[in-house]
Amino acid sequence: MIDKRTHSLEDYASKYLELEVKGTGVSGCATLVKSRVDGLEYISKRVVLRGLSAKEQEQAIQEARILQNMHHPNVVKYYDHFVDPG
Repeated sequence: MIDKRTHSLEDYASKYLELEVKGTGVSGCATLVKSRVDGLEYISKRVVLRGLSAKEQEQAIQEARILQNMHHPNVVKYYDHFVDPG
């Protein structure tokens, strides 16, 4: 279920400039991006939901929500997530 805290890929493109793919895996890739807002660099983790069941898609979005609320020195800081409904 996509809620109001989830942003579209158009929002992503307006906020970040993709610079370089840093790694790929079975479910997606990690890309170095530069914020169009503050000029800082971040890593964008892209997870491909296409082909996943509705339950698996919800679990992926739930993981993003859990990371959003997690504050720990050994966990990378979470900023935002975006969903491509296509």
